[in-house]
Amino acid sequence: MYIYLHSVSFHGGRHAALWNQIDIRLNSLGMHGRKYRISDVDHNIFPILAEEVKKGAHTVVAVGDDQLFIRLAEAAAAFENLTVAYLPLESTYLSKVLGIPPQDLACDVLSARILEKFDLLCVNKNNFVFRPLELKMDDLKLADEEVNWVLKSFEPDYQLVIGVDWRLWKPLYQDVLKQMDVDFDPSKVNVLLFKNDGKSWFGRESEFDWSFFKANKFYLKRSDGEALTLTPSCVTKLAELKVATKPLKVVVGKNRMF
Repeated sequence: MYIYLHSVSFHGGRHAALWNQIDIRLNSLGMHGRKYRISDVDHNIFPILAEEVKKGAHTVVAVGDDQLFIRLAEAAAAFENLTVAYLPLESTYLSKVLGIPPQDLACDVLSARILEKFDLLCVNKNNFVFRPLELKMDDLKLADEEVNWVLKSFEPDYQLVIGVDWRLWKPLYQDVLKQMDVDFDPSKVNVLLFKNDGKSWFGRESEFDWSFFKANKFYLKRSDGEALTLTPSCVTKLAELKVATKPLKVVVGKNRMF
């Protein structure tokens, strides 16, 4: 059984006719399912999935933009037997990387059901992060899996990026990665720490300071001891970061970029 989560922000206006086209194509392919409207500020995706899994749902589909797909993927990661799919209404970053054409053409990709598994970052056992976490390092402390707070006290303006499976995200960080020599490991937590001084005059290239760490587990907290917000549903004073136990199954197209 399919479940479709529709982005409220795409209802009406120039997108109104797209819903009919998509519905007609889904019905012709026999992929019927219940539909839910999800607002941009609504965080009720998890309870919807929990209820639908009890009723036998096997595939959940984000109909909208990249942000809705990411929110759905992070909620679905808690359910072992769920597959996640994407019906983008416009050509987007993730639609291109996943090889999914926009609008009703995406229904054919969903019907073909080519699956790829992605490892996610797990935060404190029950929170999942699909895309890399981006944080400012100047008010944070980072420790390795032995809880030795050795990765700390960096000067301001360093950017911290934490992720696991980077196949979808390398194009997004291409300007940074072209200045680094890193070997991403999807079985470990990968941490990029970088700073660009932004100075480039009289022919001198800007200096790009960076470090790369990877381990089975990292810990993260604020230097002032206050709560750290990593996702809307994950607010904690100490974050344990590791690879999720079960990979997430995602429907992809044959023209994907990995």
